[in-house]
This record gives sequence, C-alpha cells and structure tokens, in this order.
Amino acid sequence: MFWKNFIKLCEDKKTNPTQVMVDLKLSTGTATNWKNGSVPRDTTLLKIADYFGVTVEYLLGKEEKEKPQVFLSHQSGDEGRERIKEVLLYLEESGVIEIPGQKEK
Repeated sequence: MFWKNFIKLCEDKKTNPTQVMVDLKLSTGTATNWKNGSVPRDTTLLKIADYFGVTVEYLLGKEEKEKPQVFLSHQSGDEGRERIKEVLLYLEESGVIEIPGQKEK
C-alpha cells in the first residue's frame, strides 16, 4: 500500500520517485526496495509525509483521504487564499469546525 500511495503522490505533484529521493537526500536504491514491498523507517516516513503534506497514516494506507497541507507561510496571494479555503473545507467536512452559511439548507 505504501508504494501505491507514494506513486500517486508523486504523480499528483508532477514529480517522480527519483526526484523525491534526491530532494529528501535519500538513496535512490531505497526506492527500489520500497517498490519491492519494503516500507520506509519511521523517520523516513515522516520526511515523506512532510514533503507531500500528508499524514504517515495516509502513506501507509490507514487513512483514505489526504489531509490538506497546513503550511501556508510560503504561499501568498491567490494561492495562499485557495489553500486556506481547502484547509477550512477539510476541517468542516471532518466535523472539527462549522462555517456559518456554508452548508446547504
């Protein structure tokens, strides 16, 4: 399940496993091990989850929906506003918050 989710995240981000490995300063051979069924160590899972803005649980297939990345400091203007909307929508759908006037009556 890890490899399948890892590949999907790479595709969504328009990158590939080799580039992710380079960006995270990991051995590209390690990705081959993952493809063959091994799972990264906890510290590596955390790095990958942070890189893609998802949870470790999502990477491992224990959580179906990706959680939106909350790190907004590098985003500005329209991109930042859209990201905030995504986060708020996720929180509302999760039942964490309620946004008045957003639900259909």
